[in-house]
Amino acid sequence: MAKVYKPAPYTPLTSECVHGVPSSLARKLAKWMKSCPTCVITRLAHQLEILQRMIARHGGIFKQKETHPMMHQLVRKEWVTAKLEMQNTIDRLEDLLKDEDMGVEDVAMLKEALQVWEKKRDGLEKVPGVRYADDAEEKEPTKEEKKGARLLMVWLKMVLQKEMSQEEQEEVATPTKSGLHRQRVPVRHQNFLLSTTPPVTSPQKGSCANSQQPSSTTTSTWNPTPATPFEPQQTKRTPPTTPKTPTTPPFVKTQQKVATPKSSIKRPRIDSPPGSPPIPSDHKRVRIADRVTISPKHLNVVNPSPFEPLPRTQITVPHAAHTVAEHRRRRREFHRGKHYVPGAWASRDSSIKANTSFFRVKNKMMEVLVRNDLVAAKGEMETVKQLKLIASHWLVLWWAKHVVPKLDLEKLVEDMGQMEKKEEV
Repeated sequence: MAKVYKPAPYTPLTSECVHGVPSSLARKLAKWMKSCPTCVITRLAHQLEILQRMIARHGGIFKQKETHPMMHQLVRKEWVTAKLEMQNTIDRLEDLLKDEDMGVEDVAMLKEALQVWEKKRDGLEKVPGVRYADDAEEKEPTKEEKKGARLLMVWLKMVLQKEMSQEEQEEVATPTKSGLHRQRVPVRHQNFLLSTTPPVTSPQKGSCANSQQPSSTTTSTWNPTPATPFEPQQTKRTPPTTPKTPTTPPFVKTQQKVATPKSSIKRPRIDSPPGSPPIPSDHKRVRIADRVTISPKHLNVVNPSPFEPLPRTQITVPHAAHTVAEHRRRRREFHRGKHYVPGAWASRDSSIKANTSFFRVKNKMMEVLVRNDLVAAKGEMETVKQLKLIASHWLVLWWAKHVVPKLDLEKLVEDMGQMEKKEEV
């Protein structure tokens, strides 16, 4: 049985909605809702049902786009707007329902509005013209699927660990100023590590520095953990021995021996330490060859004309002049001026390039252009077939008119009989 609300503590939001709304709820809804929640949900649901019936009358969402493109744009815009308004309204009502300050009557009215949405939710969520599978719910994975997923995760973890270890080895093998800064190596020791020849230290300082740690020898296996100048780390250590003379940290030589070539694609990030001048970036490792091979035109032309055969030979020519990214021209100087001279790869004035991107071209116009190109190519191929057929007919007529009358058929039959006798013998 529906509840009957007293009109005294209730305030109607607009003249269109005659339902009474509690004053506490009306103050919260007056900013963004002009009717009671139930009327708003009912209105939006009715609007969505009308749009769905209109789309279904035209054959569905995809058929309507092909047959009625202009109407499809208008209906789709109204449909999306109504769905967004419905979803925003539902979200706000659910947020109000979670508010602890809401009264009992306010909660009852909000729940009544949400029940209207729950009843029509299944029908409003479907898109006309889209087929839905009945058994499309997510099923519980089997034991084999779970086992395969676990093995896949283990394999992926091993691959990631291997890639990370290789990158760490590359960074440790060839120390850079940015890498040492990321390892929190003091600035006074960075130049020491980057220098190829170790500096000579005094005996007092060397003995004092080396007395704090035992000397060690390094094997061919390198530990990917980065080392600092005071804590050299190796994978295998020999028993400590007392140094007789001041020595430099042994890992400097090891780093020079185990240095591996870095990839030409991955470039480490360069971070200059605070309080120091910026580090100039290295030049790109991309090298452009002196000569270039130009592919033949038959590989670059789509639907070539059969009446204009394209060359199939490759050409090797000297490479044109180029500019590296570090010396590129400024943006305001990018436009061609009066003294522009076409380069080696400039297209001819009469050349026409196909608009394969269809930038700023409507879908319908794009389909028409593609269809015209395909029809033209098909027409040329049919013309070639007809010409070949005509040439073959003309050759047969010419042979019957000029060659057959000059043949001695009796002698030809005798020669064929003699050839058959020889084959039998």
